[in-house]
Amino acid sequence: MSEQTDKLKKFVLERTKPDQTEQMTQLIDEVSQRHDQNKLDTMYLMSIVPKAMGMIKPEAMGEVKAALDKFRKK
Repeated sequence: MSEQTDKLKKFVLERTKPDQTEQMTQLIDEVSQRHDQNKLDTMYLMSIVPKAMGMIKPEAMGEVKAALDKFRKK
């Protein structure tokens, strides 16, 4: 996992509902692994986004979406 990915993971986990951090960690690790294996496709991402967004604290939703958009564009 790259340093940038580690920073994003930490950022997201800090904004994840406390009872969902383990699930979010597993999801982020899975996404990272799929990315490294070149198996990260649009259909997969569309299937996990609702689940992931449901784990984010409501007050942090906009902040997380903005960070993910910025990360995606790099």
